Amino acid sequence: LALVAAISSLATGKQCYNCGYRQLPSGEVENLPDIAFCNDFATPEDITTTCSNDGDCCARLKEYFTTIDETTGENSTVIIGRHGCETDLSHIGEQTVLCSEHTDQCVNIEHASLPNHQDNNVTVSDIEICFCSGDRCNADDPLPPQPTTTPATGTAGSVVSSIAML
Repeated sequence: LALVAAISSLATGKQCYNCGYRQLPSGEVENLPDIAFCNDFATPEDITTTCSNDGDCCARLKEYFTTIDETTGENSTVIIGRHGCETDLSHIGEQTVLCSEHTDQCVNIEHASLPNHQDNNVTVSDIEICFCSGDRCNADDPLPPQPTTTPATGTAGSVVSSIAML
C-alpha cells in the first residue's frame, strides 16, 4: 500500500499558483480574462493547478506594455503579472525560455528579442520570467525596473525607437 501511495505521488505533477492580474497606468488592478485573479503575491490554495507536463517548474511572468500617445508624447504603462506552470508561461513571442536552463532563476528578456507588439502604438518594454522547482513556489512577482512614464521629447517615432533600443 505504501508503494502505491509513493508511485501515485510521483505521478502527479507539480502544484503551482495559477492566476494573474493587469495593472492599469492609473494603478488600478483588474482581472485578466479566463484566469483566477491574484495580485503581486498569490497565496490562496484554491488558485493552484497541477501542471500537466511532468518536468514542469512553476513560473512567474511580468510584462510591461508601454503605450505612446502620439499627440502628447507621454508614455503610459500597463503591467501584466502571471503565475502558472512553465508550459503555460515559457513561450514569449517566438522565443521559448526553459526552466531546465534557468532552474530557480529569473531571466530578463532583452529588448532586441522581444516580440513585435507595436500594433496601436504599443510596445513591450520589459519581460521577466522566473522559474522555481518546488510546489507553490511561484507566489511572488518578479520585479524588473519600472519603465519611465515621464513625457518624452521629440516625435513619437523617436520615442518608439528609443524604447526599442533600450
